[in-house]
Order: sequence, then C-alpha cells, then structure tokens
Amino acid sequence: MSDDVAADSAEVARAFVKACSRTATPVTIVTSADVSRELGQRELGQTVSAFSRVSDDPPVLGVCIQQRSPLNDVIAVREAFNVSVLAAGQDRVADTFAGREAPGRPRFSFRDDEWSGGSNGLPLLDGAAVSFECGLLGVQDIGTHVLHLGRVVTARHGDADPLVHLRGSYRTLAGESCPIAPA
Repeated sequence: MSDDVAADSAEVARAFVKACSRTATPVTIVTSADVSRELGQRELGQTVSAFSRVSDDPPVLGVCIQQRSPLNDVIAVREAFNVSVLAAGQDRVADTFAGREAPGRPRFSFRDDEWSGGSNGLPLLDGAAVSFECGLLGVQDIGTHVLHLGRVVTARHGDADPLVHLRGSYRTLAGESCPIAPA
C-alpha cells in the first residue's frame, strides 16, 4: 500500500480525491424536473457517482451534486428526485449526463435513450440496473457539493449488473462474488 501523507489542506484535498478514485462507486443519473407555466416541464439530469444508502427504515438514500449544477435548485423546488443506477453497457448515457458531447448525442439530452416517467412524473432510465423515486427529506451544503437526502417511495431492480466508476473510467463487475464472513 502506498502512503500518501498530506501536510497542508491542498495536499489533503488532492490525496482525498486520489484515494476516492480508487474506490468503486455505482454510476447513477439523478433526475428532476422544473415546471413553469410558460415552458411546461423541463427535465434535468446529471451523472452522479456520490450515491449511498443512508437508512433502511425509513428507506433513505443520499446523493451529492456539485454546487454549480442547476439540478440542485430544481430538486429543492420540486422536492423530489429520481435515481437510475446504470447497468453495465450504459456508459454512453453516463457520458451524456456528465456533459461529454459525442457526435449526434447532445449533452444532458434525454432524446437518445429510453426514459419512462416514474409515479412522481420524473424520468427513470429504462433498462437501469436499479431505480429509486425519492421525496426530498433534507439538503445540506457541504464544500463543493450539495447533499440531497431522499426518502425512497419506490425502488425497482432487474438482474443487470451495475456500471461502476473506478480510477477514472467505467467498469463492470466481473468474476465470482466473494462470500461475506459472518459477523
């Protein structure tokens, strides 16, 4: 194991980001929608890898979204958001909602993939490994990100393996699962 010792706050931040990149995280698309009389419903989505189960009872999850994202304000006003955990092979969707433009695939566009409306009317990606519909439970500004806590009102899953992010690239789960030792 390499020991990256950090002395000042800038070094700690760099070491933290480097260490986090070596932790596999699920790749998700967080969605919500802005509703106005003039424009109707405008759907927004963003690729997010800072996603976690927070509580089982009540079921709560957390997502962290960069401070500068317009999705933060939309979630606050709508008081709801959905999370689609991408399946292996959905890396193009992840790139689209991470703001990477590809030929014929505009950034942050819902048009090139199949989306369905959840029971809350917000987009859920068809074929996602897992999806959640959430009512907003709480919001906390934390440094570079905003933490949104969502009370899960609907959870769905299929059999697809999730897409994960590790060391700066998308990966899939491969190989045999390891048994968990009894507690």
